[in-house]
Amino acid sequence: MSDHFPTKTTAGDVAHQIGRAIAGLAPGGADLLNNIIIPPLQRRREAFINGLSERLIKLEHEDRINFAELGNNEEFVSTVMHASHVAIQTHRLEKIDALRNAVLNTALGHAPEDSKREMFLGFVDAFTVIHLQTLGVLKEKYDDQPEDYDGPSKFKSIGITPFSLARKVRLVRPELVDDYKLVILAVEDLCRRKLLYQSQGNESLLPQGVSLVTDLGQDFLKFIAEPQENR
Repeated sequence: MSDHFPTKTTAGDVAHQIGRAIAGLAPGGADLLNNIIIPPLQRRREAFINGLSERLIKLEHEDRINFAELGNNEEFVSTVMHASHVAIQTHRLEKIDALRNAVLNTALGHAPEDSKREMFLGFVDAFTVIHLQTLGVLKEKYDDQPEDYDGPSKFKSIGITPFSLARKVRLVRPELVDDYKLVILAVEDLCRRKLLYQSQGNESLLPQGVSLVTDLGQDFLKFIAEPQENR
């Protein structure tokens, strides 16, 4: 092994060696890989940047942002770089929209402090669309219920388990659930990351009128939401 790799081999070194080996299996292999992989990545990055630029120009025309100030805003520049890197790794529009909105909210001065902002961008990178849809459904279903609503949040307290949360998602938006087991896994992950309420045991009780989404989850959803007109 030492004959092929330097003493301190990095993951990038290994990936490069594997790529060269694969390309070497057929004449012109490297060119073939470049033709297959590089153009789509470039298209994804250009599409994300162009769409983002259009929205930023619109905000500038509305006098909500100032391009000169944004150029000196390190938080904004870091967010653009982070979001662009994540955007080229996915074709899912829900995640691309979340990344775009995160940049726009940062430009508008609505981003959380640096550590939380970086964490939230990491969430978008790590989460599946099912994660995002599940969190949105649970907030949408249990926030601001009308007076005559006779659902779970009208009870004195409700039991919460990952399975019961997943069932609520399936009942409210059945079209989102291609695989019920994946919803359960997403709920468990969201609970583990403190975006949904969960107790130390198998079940917890939530007071009447309290959202199933934690304060951290609410902040995350605001960060990736379409910027409001008069926020």
